Amino acid sequence: MLESKSGIIWVASSNGLIRFDPKTNSEKLYTTENGLPSNVIYAIQEDDASSLWISMNAGLAQFNPEKETFTTFYVEEGLQSNEFYKNASFKDANGTIYFGGMNGITYFNPKNVIIPGRKWTVRITDFYVHGNAIKAGMKSGSRTIIKTPVFKAQEFKLAHTDNSFSIEFGTREYNRPESLIYRYSLDNEKWIDLPHGTNAVNFSDMSPGNHTLRIVAVDNGIQSDESVITINIAPVWYNSWWTKLIYLIIVLGVIYYAYYVIQMRARRKREAIERNYEAQINEAKLQFFINISHEIRTPMTLVMSPLQKLMASDDNPARQKDYRTINRNAKRVLRLVNELMDIRKIDKGKMLLSFTDTPIVPFIDDLCDLFKPVADSKDITLTFDHEGHDDMELWVDPANFDKIIMNLLSNAVKYTPNGGKIDIKLTSGTDDNTTGPLHQYAEISVTDTGIGIPESERQHIFKRFYQVRNNQTGGTGVGLHLTSSLIKLHYGTINIEDNPEGQGTRFVVRIPLGHEHLPVNQLNIPMAQSSVPKHTTSMVLVPDINETDNDNVKVKVSERVLVVEDDEEIRNYVAHELSTHYKVDTCANGKEALDIIFKQQPDLVISDVMMPEMDGLELTRRIKKNINLNHIPVVLLTAKSREEDNLEGLETGADAYLTKPFNIDILIKTVNNLLKSHQRLRNTFSGNQTHDEKVDDIDTTSSDDKLMERIMKVLNKNLGNPDITVETLANEIGISRVHLHRKLKELTNQSPRDFIRNTRLRKAAKLLVEKKLTVAEVADLTGFRNPNNFATSFKELFGVSPTVYMEQHPDSPEE
Repeated sequence: MLESKSGIIWVASSNGLIRFDPKTNSEKLYTTENGLPSNVIYAIQEDDASSLWISMNAGLAQFNPEKETFTTFYVEEGLQSNEFYKNASFKDANGTIYFGGMNGITYFNPKNVIIPGRKWTVRITDFYVHGNAIKAGMKSGSRTIIKTPVFKAQEFKLAHTDNSFSIEFGTREYNRPESLIYRYSLDNEKWIDLPHGTNAVNFSDMSPGNHTLRIVAVDNGIQSDESVITINIAPVWYNSWWTKLIYLIIVLGVIYYAYYVIQMRARRKREAIERNYEAQINEAKLQFFINISHEIRTPMTLVMSPLQKLMASDDNPARQKDYRTINRNAKRVLRLVNELMDIRKIDKGKMLLSFTDTPIVPFIDDLCDLFKPVADSKDITLTFDHEGHDDMELWVDPANFDKIIMNLLSNAVKYTPNGGKIDIKLTSGTDDNTTGPLHQYAEISVTDTGIGIPESERQHIFKRFYQVRNNQTGGTGVGLHLTSSLIKLHYGTINIEDNPEGQGTRFVVRIPLGHEHLPVNQLNIPMAQSSVPKHTTSMVLVPDINETDNDNVKVKVSERVLVVEDDEEIRNYVAHELSTHYKVDTCANGKEALDIIFKQQPDLVISDVMMPEMDGLELTRRIKKNINLNHIPVVLLTAKSREEDNLEGLETGADAYLTKPFNIDILIKTVNNLLKSHQRLRNTFSGNQTHDEKVDDIDTTSSDDKLMERIMKVLNKNLGNPDITVETLANEIGISRVHLHRKLKELTNQSPRDFIRNTRLRKAAKLLVEKKLTVAEVADLTGFRNPNNFATSFKELFGVSPTVYMEQHPDSPEE
């Protein structure tokens, strides 16, 4: 056993050299597989260079611990013999190492030792198949194994029955030392070291094909050049190339037969599919109407409510605003309904077009004029380039072709931001790659500088009801589907691409020139054509121009109502109708509304359900879960009319749920009744009770009040104790935790945990307003260990941080 300078313990054994690291408590064994001449070790010494010298029963070895390599020495290099005695070793002060052996002592100074070794030349000496040495010209099956002597052969060819063989190798020089070892690698796999004195390797059950064998000789770290041979083993007859060809033919035949059988089965199933087709069409229609109804109900609110007012009034000029609203939204509803009906006709094959030779430039000019007021309101530049094609005429159905242009322009205006640009361009061309109707075509492109459409969405954009992800502008997903269907009925195509000049989208429509491709029964050739066929634009869906109501209505009532609606026109209409009864604030989404509610605490909230940022359901949940806000009544307005939608709205805590289109008088009555009802309940315990004045002064007589008095007494006593829990409170009062939870939920609409926290926070609010303590001191006095947790909880209850609360309440905390 030897402890090296580095603290490693080396142990000599009859099984090899053992390395033990006391620091990591790990060990490693080195044997003949690692390069040792023998596994029987007698003695170990370490030289000044930290190398180990090891005596064995088969020579002497030097071991480099860093490289983990062995260099062997034998009697030919000057040893007394290859056999040494156990533990017979010594190292003197000069570094000389002594080893005792059978014939005397071998001693040396490692500094003066020259590492032996030379570069040898390796060759194949013998090749055995089934124990028989191979000679030139011998056969393996029908194959000649080699045509040259073994030591000159580069390739050995064997039959599949002779796939087990042995190979012997050696060096051209016969005075090779005992330190020489051989290594081999088959098919470029890991190199394998043979034991000392072994110069043969056996292979069995080799797979058919070519195998490459590489052999080298290593003498004390010096490696010879590789000797490389190839062994080719023939496959069995059923793996030969011609057999594989037969297999391929059989497989292809089976595939063809299976394809034929599948086609036959498909034909037999076709009748069953046709029987189910009608049922599927009916289901698709039903789903279609359900989806589109949500879009119809919202504008209908602005049709029915003003209409009901007009029916009860005269022709006063002051009502002109209502007339314009009805007219604009009537067009909007009729447009959606007509698109729905057109798609239904197309699906059933009943949409028959009447093609007329139409001057296309005036036709498009008229449609552009309809959008100019809208474009001007958004500061959008709308241009129509038709240079060189002023007199172009196209065979189109004017009553349906205008829907194509209008849908493209409507989308362009909708998605183009303020200050943007929309270009319509009319050109013509010839497509030599087709001989159909589009060989000669007119091209109409609509290019905008809007938000653009991602590449991944374009293949789906013309599908029915499909809407681009993260689309905040709304829509039905019907317009582009209808546009695509009408263009196909015009024998044209539509494509979508990026705006070549930068941000935005470009729609390209191609319509065939001439009328040779049109059925005769669809041609409309009047005796005297007008210059511009008239087309109906009363159904056009033009984005509304925002109107501002400059009427300043002074309201003397104190109730304040907040209207939350993303549709600006509905928001303005509801606010206008309520402004004669209440003070009205408005906002466009739930996130804005929540900020306003925390700051102003309106008496009632009217909210739409489907809104961006935060919808009406989430807004209602947050209002009803907040102890400072849950007294505020919430009225939800929605286009969803299913019973489960109504239940969902009421389950969030909404006080009323009205479905669009709604009667404005019913809405006003609902608001009035809710405000009166909550006025009567203001002094009772509810979700908004403020028990600040009861923290130290409770004088009640009922059983519930007595219970609240006991609860508040325990809380006052432990207000600054951060370890007080619901269990502690229940034990102090003398009731079970379940009973405490039920009573507090009944009396305060809060769980015990929330009641404890909110009581602390309200006490903290009083202390903050007094401005005698810092925020951290107030947090500590009210039982909050972490000031950050205190600030977060405070903001959740009061809507502002403790610091801002102090600034906003200079005199007293919010009651």
